[in-house]
Amino acid sequence: MIQWIRRIKLLFINSISLILFSFSTFSFAGTYAQTQYPIVLLHGFLGSEHLLGSDYFYGIPDALRQEGAVVYAPTRSAVNSTEVRGEQTIAYLEKLRQQYGYTKFNLIGHSHGGIDARYVMAKHPDWVASVTTIGAPNDGSFPSDYALANPWTSILDWMYELVGGVSNALDGHNLPQDKQAYLNSTSTAGIRIFNQTYPKGVVNNCGSQASPYNDGHYLYSMGGTAVLTNGFDITDKWMFAQSLLSAEPNDGWINRCSTHFGFVIQDNIPWNHLDEVNQTNGLVGLFAPNPILVYKTHANRLKNAGL
Repeated sequence: MIQWIRRIKLLFINSISLILFSFSTFSFAGTYAQTQYPIVLLHGFLGSEHLLGSDYFYGIPDALRQEGAVVYAPTRSAVNSTEVRGEQTIAYLEKLRQQYGYTKFNLIGHSHGGIDARYVMAKHPDWVASVTTIGAPNDGSFPSDYALANPWTSILDWMYELVGGVSNALDGHNLPQDKQAYLNSTSTAGIRIFNQTYPKGVVNNCGSQASPYNDGHYLYSMGGTAVLTNGFDITDKWMFAQSLLSAEPNDGWINRCSTHFGFVIQDNIPWNHLDEVNQTNGLVGLFAPNPILVYKTHANRLKNAGL
């Protein structure tokens, strides 16, 4: 009889605990990523807001919104110079400022989108609260270097330009594409000229800022160093083939040290270049960090910094 009473008491306590846990979870759900300023996700090369009907940042915008963030992911030229894409971004942000009265933005850019974010910060520093680059060619892209040094690859570059145009068109946009301008912008030589013109957040010798804060802005970066991460993802083969162009640790597109900018959160995540945006359709490595959770964690980091 005593045992039954103990079991009933234990069941009652566990039930109350479960109710309280559920209530606390419900009470705090939806605020984890609630930053003060909107988050703007900037796609990279060949990108658009959507890729064949799914998010470029696959599943990430909605996941952030569910945790309280205001998120935008504008479509810009898929293949073009930093200046063209940067000015398109500025025009988009100006519309948001006029329509909603936003004063600042948290810019998160993948690949070439990270360089676009830096351009916006340089041109309109008062519009920007933070810049985060993910897998960005902050010291150049070795596939761009290779393409510029080997003219026979121009057919492949033309295909990229075509694919970029289709990508934008599927999002309802008719934007200019220019493969040569893209290659010049993202090559090592091109980026180093860019860095001389816009030096804020640049780190040398594979270094990192000691703190994210830098004269009015919070600057972060992260990147991956894996290539073949999921056997079911057909794009892994593309990443692997490109990775062979570099002798340095890389994500299939950008060398590890080239991803460094501002305060380096992590530069060796077991992701390839497309895993960094949860592509293809969430097929990342089995034991790799979930990109959605990484983006949520970073949004919470921005929130805790008052951004």
